[in-house]
Amino acid sequence: MADEKEDELVELTKVQGEFEAQVLKGMLESEGIESAIRAGISQSILPFTVDGLGEVKIFVQSKDLARAEAVIEDYRGHE
Repeated sequence: MADEKEDELVELTKVQGEFEAQVLKGMLESEGIESAIRAGISQSILPFTVDGLGEVKIFVQSKDLARAEAVIEDYRGHE
């Protein structure tokens, strides 16, 4: 039962656009953290962001959340 909670996907962050989501996904994977992305609308249909339409959510397993948050925080600190 505890393993199911550790494997549960939780939202890590939201970004504007598929490009940044893919960058972050690659950074997470380079740290050994599996992630998944989900977009509300395809960027190929609407290639700009308006009021959250281009929002992309990044998910990680709950067991990896703290490590993933550290990776994201480091990335955002260097922007």
